[in-house]
Amino acid sequence: MKYGIIMTVHNNPKQLRRLCETLINSNAYFFIHVDKKSNFSLFENELNDIPRLKLISTNKVYWADISQVDATIDLIKEALEANMDYIFFISGQDYLIKNDNNLLKYVDVNKNYMEYFKLPNYAWGKDGRCNRYKYYHNIINCHKSFKFNPRNRYYNFINRVFLKIQRIFKINRKFINGYVPYSGANWFNINSKCAKYILNNYKKIYKYFKFVQFPDEMFIQTLVLNSNLKNSVENDTLRYIDWHTGPEQPRILTSEDYEKIIQSNAIFCRKLDEKKDKKIFDMLDKHRSIK
Repeated sequence: MKYGIIMTVHNNPKQLRRLCETLINSNAYFFIHVDKKSNFSLFENELNDIPRLKLISTNKVYWADISQVDATIDLIKEALEANMDYIFFISGQDYLIKNDNNLLKYVDVNKNYMEYFKLPNYAWGKDGRCNRYKYYHNIINCHKSFKFNPRNRYYNFINRVFLKIQRIFKINRKFINGYVPYSGANWFNINSKCAKYILNNYKKIYKYFKFVQFPDEMFIQTLVLNSNLKNSVENDTLRYIDWHTGPEQPRILTSEDYEKIIQSNAIFCRKLDEKKDKKIFDMLDKHRSIK
């Protein structure tokens, strides 16, 4: 069976190369989306000798924006056009834990893996995360042709004003008719049946999600878990991620986290950053070399 490893990236091409090198396998194919705002040639030059790797750059990708979904959909299309049987969606700041890099050994190919929570989920606060969709977000960023950076303070100010106006007038967007909202991490591992379902049906909910905040953390879960594929989904991303100890959200893992990482049952860990701690990469490489 052939499997695709899809990624959306925007920086650290050397770290990305190191990740790809750990994943080279005769059954593995790489499909990587480089943010259009980034220097494509840096990635091209760094990765040009990695086998079975394809780079695309179709979207300017912004935090908390529908462009995250656009890039993901484009990658799924690429993987299916290349006849992949299974797809692993990871980030450029993931790193392999397992010693055997045939990723299919760690999944049931009849199942799909993603984190999901039915909304509202009051563990996330008093509104249960419903504010992400019950108000119109990213109103001035809904067109592909021209976008502001959502992290820009002026954009944030305008967005806060729009939200305040909506609260004053008691705006409450109804969710998509016939769908239950779900949320979770945007990373997933899916078979070709699920991937084809996503491509054939994503347009049904796309327009609504253009105005959702962090749509990439709801879009795939909502689409798949409202389908007859629901029973095939395992609530697990198969990653070790630390959301609790900080200081970052999620924590950037270092050599101090090594024991927790290798004791987990995960395939990957994230987030890693060579600029903060290169030692953890070396430790994990050594761990994988022990058979």
